[in-house]
Amino acid sequence: LPTLWRKSEVGGSGEPSPGAGKWGSRRSAGREGRTRIERGAEPAQWLALQSQREGFWIKLLRWPVVLFFVIMLGYSLAERGHEEGFISAFCAAYALHLVTRIQAVLTATRRLHDDRRSGALELLLVTPLPEADLIKAHHASVKQSIRPARRMLLLLNLALVAAITLGGRQLDTDDEVFFIFSAFFAGGLLVTLSDFRTLRWLALRAALRAQTQPRAAGAVFGLLMGLPWVAFGVTFLVAIQFSHAEEAAVCFWLWVAGCLFYNRFLEWRVRRWLRPGLRKRVVESS
Repeated sequence: LPTLWRKSEVGGSGEPSPGAGKWGSRRSAGREGRTRIERGAEPAQWLALQSQREGFWIKLLRWPVVLFFVIMLGYSLAERGHEEGFISAFCAAYALHLVTRIQAVLTATRRLHDDRRSGALELLLVTPLPEADLIKAHHASVKQSIRPARRMLLLLNLALVAAITLGGRQLDTDDEVFFIFSAFFAGGLLVTLSDFRTLRWLALRAALRAQTQPRAAGAVFGLLMGLPWVAFGVTFLVAIQFSHAEEAAVCFWLWVAGCLFYNRFLEWRVRRWLRPGLRKRVVESS
């Protein structure tokens, strides 16, 4: 593995052709720098990054929905009384959140589970590479693969917050609606960031324990989304009982705080499970 990494370093740092001039030299240096950043500082991290690429069909599915979101949000802000455009944009954003989480869970569990089933992970663990580097490589590869999708979700949430804050007049929203939706969208942004961090840890354990990759992905998705969805339903039923929007907004913020605490608890459980060592856990699961 270290030899493969060193060969790739040599192959990726070739000299520009003599006729390229200073501009060719700069382009070559830029490509080399970007390649080195993508590989990471460790060979295990570079190897994990090689197979974590976003599929073409995922992009093909995402961009029409994003375009629909932009059109509907613009339609709702163009003239007053077009609240249905805002609702459509909100539904499109929610659909993207759901699809992206499923994509992230499948991506986070696929490579590690396949390596365990094929024996490649055992071969990697007999090398002198520290276990911390292997775990770091797993996290880096998942982050790299879902970074565009995660960035898109954050932009959608920020766009909804901006629409409520700056375009409340066009949407005919009063202060009560503003308090509720701002808490919902801003809190959803925080929960999204926390979910993507937590699923990387959950995928690490599930990929080593499950017999099949769909089971691993299902276990991660169930732990990550099951209880928060139930808690949101309870929070919604409680919030609609209040007559003041500020109290309902507080209920949603309490739900956000509960989700953040729950995610940290899940991470703590995985870290505790890994205390005996990654090598020991892989041997137990084989």
